[in-house]
Amino acid sequence: MAERILVRKIEPGLWQWRLVTAQHEWLNESFYTGDINLLKESIEGKSCWLILDGRDVGTQTVDVGVKDRKLLPKLVPFELEDSLVTPVEDLVFAYGPLVEGNVNASYVNEDYARQAIEELEELGADVQCTICDYLELDSGQGWIFLLDEDTLFVNQGEGTGLRCDADNGEMFIRALFPEDETFSESFPSTLHLVADAEENQAKLRSWLPQAVETNEELTIVEQEGGFWDVVKLNVKPNIDFRTGDLARQLPFAQWWTDWKIPAIAAAAAFVIALGTTWAEWNHAKQDSKQLFADRDAVFRQVVPSGSISDPVRQLKSKLVKSETTEPSNVVYLMSKIVPQIRGNDNFTMTSFRYTHSNGSLQFNVEAKDFAQLEALRGKISEAGLSAEIKSSKASGDIHQAQIRVSES
Repeated sequence: MAERILVRKIEPGLWQWRLVTAQHEWLNESFYTGDINLLKESIEGKSCWLILDGRDVGTQTVDVGVKDRKLLPKLVPFELEDSLVTPVEDLVFAYGPLVEGNVNASYVNEDYARQAIEELEELGADVQCTICDYLELDSGQGWIFLLDEDTLFVNQGEGTGLRCDADNGEMFIRALFPEDETFSESFPSTLHLVADAEENQAKLRSWLPQAVETNEELTIVEQEGGFWDVVKLNVKPNIDFRTGDLARQLPFAQWWTDWKIPAIAAAAAFVIALGTTWAEWNHAKQDSKQLFADRDAVFRQVVPSGSISDPVRQLKSKLVKSETTEPSNVVYLMSKIVPQIRGNDNFTMTSFRYTHSNGSLQFNVEAKDFAQLEALRGKISEAGLSAEIKSSKASGDIHQAQIRVSES
């Protein structure tokens, strides 16, 4: 969990807040007190836990007789309806642990809680949790009584407690203990008495019944301090009223504020890219049309009439036909070569090959020496052809040459 700020309203127009690190420790030894303008400077854009005034929060232990927590929202309001002045429809409930069919239920007026949440959200804060002041006090293994200025806070652990004015403090404390001076196992073994001054500490001690003072099994621990000195820093809140209609909503407005400029820039870049792509596509389309038109024009130069289906394939087909039907000059070449060899015992033609693509004739011939081969090449050239000895070799008394002949 990231850093957070605990915020509470101590009177109209006046707030207190304290910063908590991601390691669930106080950021420093100080808390802050100020008006709404100073508060805004500290919490704008930050995660906050809103601490509600415990005088507006009630708690009761309810026997629901079930083990499934999913049934609590349906059962608890019905069980408490007769004991509450405010209609249950106007309240929002939060629940502690469900133990053996019993649950400690906390409730607060929904409109009051919503107004408190919205007041911080209007300052730009992200209100993650909504909790109760006296339920966040560290009661340890017992109960804690805190007398801070003119207010008494009581946390009995497990999600029960109260907050009242100091003038009614003694009455509420004595109501927590039995009149017959007997203590059952449900009572704590330790009482923590915390006050902000020595005189308040003495006052708080005097409010305890005599039976508590004389009970040898009960340990009383006294401490000097205020509200922020005994707040327990929990990873998760003991109870949270941000449920139901008060549950956190997705921060679309904050997201839009954070991403508005990047979104506009991205949209502008997209429009520019789209326009550029469209222009390039349109230009390519025009080039393609011109290319096809030029292709068809070339085709018409070769084929003035008839349909055009696939000009490239049609032209290739005509070219193949033209190549296969073109007359060969092999007879002409042979008519010039054969007279130079026939009747001459010095020459023996062993093989020949005609290449239609370039109109050339290659033949292999044998003679008694290379001079005769060169003389043969000269006579063929004198006959009006282009003659070239491509290669020659000697094998004993026999000289061989490969001569290529073509029209000059």
